[in-house]
Amino acid sequence: MAFPDPTWARLGFMEPPDFHNSGHNIGVVIIDKMKPHHTIRHLGDRMKYVTVENDLTINCNNIAFQSSGEEDEEVGEHGLMTILTLSHQPFFLEGKTHVGLSPAANFIVLDHGAFREGESERLKYGMDWVLKQPNWNIKIILCTGWHASDNPVLLQKTHKHSTVQALNSAVERGLMVICSNGNTRLGNIMPPIEYFTVGGFNDRGKAERHLHLPYPDEPFGKNGDGHFRPDILAPEIM
Repeated sequence: MAFPDPTWARLGFMEPPDFHNSGHNIGVVIIDKMKPHHTIRHLGDRMKYVTVENDLTINCNNIAFQSSGEEDEEVGEHGLMTILTLSHQPFFLEGKTHVGLSPAANFIVLDHGAFREGESERLKYGMDWVLKQPNWNIKIILCTGWHASDNPVLLQKTHKHSTVQALNSAVERGLMVICSNGNTRLGNIMPPIEYFTVGGFNDRGKAERHLHLPYPDEPFGKNGDGHFRPDILAPEIM
């Protein structure tokens, strides 16, 4: 079995991130759900899990200290994979160093109850609350998905999209919003020019570019504002 190259190498970096300094004191918000897991315990107080209830009640927990047995069975692995990609502890495999991309950062996972009625209102309320926290020093918002309540086929001005409206406060503060460009050719949701938008390709788990292949279902083209999306291609999680 061939093991994948380190993520940092697959992204084109020449050396691994410094585990103690890369992303130090920077706050990164990840809009997603997340399961607790023993592999994130090293994050301690640097890992916050913010949930927005239907009545707009905000809960903030240190999920790093929860056991895997406390997890919600309905929560998928996507949020956990994102956190581990950014923050996992160093290990060595076949002579190569594997480490998270910004392991010294502070992480806030914002769970706004996606795919339920009222999700855009909860996302806006949760984002506004997170940005008001004085000591989190948030610089980056990772938006890896789009609301199910929006029509994924109808091409329209991006300011009409519920996710864009909910994240206006982050853009107005000058924060970097990084988002996926979508995951299907059938959907026309391509983010606004204010976001740094990432599409994908199949890198087969290798850093060597000659081994990379297009990812057929990754959308590209002009969004509703006439801007070409995405800004950059990166390896899909394989």
